[in-house]
Amino acid sequence: MPGLTGTRVLIAGAAGQLGAVVAETFADLQLIPHTRASLDIGDAAAVARAVDEARAKTTVFDKAGEGAKDRFFGRGRSAA
Repeated sequence: MPGLTGTRVLIAGAAGQLGAVVAETFADLQLIPHTRASLDIGDAAAVARAVDEARAKTTVFDKAGEGAKDRFFGRGRSAA
């Protein structure tokens, strides 16, 4: 991604549907991936520590749940 090379991005939920897509899409950036095993997003102190340690410019939290990949790409939207 031009202009973003070397940008640090923390991904919480990197093994989830949305997190995996984000990690794949931005693989050329400096990713700091966390899975459920490495970061409990329910633990505010652990999240604060991870964010501080990552020194990331951007943080992505994948807590979208089932079907996130389809919603991310605009498929499977319900009629409103």
